[in-house]
Amino acid sequence: MTERVDTPATADAPSTASEVGRLIRPVAALGLVALVLGRVVAPALKGSFNGIDKFIWYADKLAGVTSQGLAFAVTALAIGALLVVARDNRVSLFVRALLVPQTVLVLFLGIWATRKALPNPGAILVGLMASVAAIIGAIQGMLQPRTRAVAVVLAVTGLAGLLHVASGTVMLRPGTMPVIAAALSSLAVLVHGIALLVALVWLATRRRTIIPPATMGALAVSVLLTWAAARGAQTPSANGWAFVWRALETLLPSPASGLPVAMGMFLAVLSPSLAVAALATRRQIPSVIGALTLTLLAGVLVDAPVQAMILTLASLSTVLASRDERGMWEALIGRPLRPGGSKPPG
Repeated sequence: MTERVDTPATADAPSTASEVGRLIRPVAALGLVALVLGRVVAPALKGSFNGIDKFIWYADKLAGVTSQGLAFAVTALAIGALLVVARDNRVSLFVRALLVPQTVLVLFLGIWATRKALPNPGAILVGLMASVAAIIGAIQGMLQPRTRAVAVVLAVTGLAGLLHVASGTVMLRPGTMPVIAAALSSLAVLVHGIALLVALVWLATRRRTIIPPATMGALAVSVLLTWAAARGAQTPSANGWAFVWRALETLLPSPASGLPVAMGMFLAVLSPSLAVAALATRRQIPSVIGALTLTLLAGVLVDAPVQAMILTLASLSTVLASRDERGMWEALIGRPLRPGGSKPPG
């Protein structure tokens, strides 16, 4: 029995999934700003330049405000999306039964982490739940052509997250050889690289040009920053090159992988660069672009509570996008559907 797909005339009724989906893209943009400020810029400023103590103080405050705002926005939107998904009978009962408790647990631990740092077992648990939630959400996304690409990126990112969590778990066991943790961490980075390749190809095919500007720009920025970081690693003095090195170093996984540092940094920078390219992509379903951006921002460092929350929201967003017929028609037509049975132009 084939699934019913709404036409523009039937999809123009108010849709809760579509309304919630419209909020995902702005939250993803906030996540990009908050993660760049809080995880990259603010920590890297300390020790990179001399005589900027006041500037560092303001950067820390701004990073704290945006991080708290991101945690609040992700929590509120995740709860709203979870309520929609849980009540949608068109979503697989298997998906709903697993996503609900996993989302609740990730949100609980994420909110707890805003007050007090999670111990290592808690960080591993939140990363495990977020990675599994990503794979579960991707199962639902695979069922619709419009969300199949983002579902692949989400599923592969979830698998990379599981490998990253496994490497951290290995390091917690006494007497473990570090080479095992390094091998798992290396595998996580390589698997994440596959997810980035899929995202890159999908974004590049959204534009009918031989050289898509957004994706080419993401690649160029990643190459230039990786080169600048390599130069900064060889510069002992405090300067701009050292700042780039310290900034990108925060994006590398721990335990460290056995891959060349330049390769790890390139992939680590490519992820947020592609997130910017995704946000710049037009005429696409907002919930699809939002889910892809959130997935790229989360990356493999899912043992960080905020990024675990982001990946969980990406999973819910993918499920919403798979049910968002209204958003699909609006993206195809290129304008919002008007009440009263609007038809495509022509």
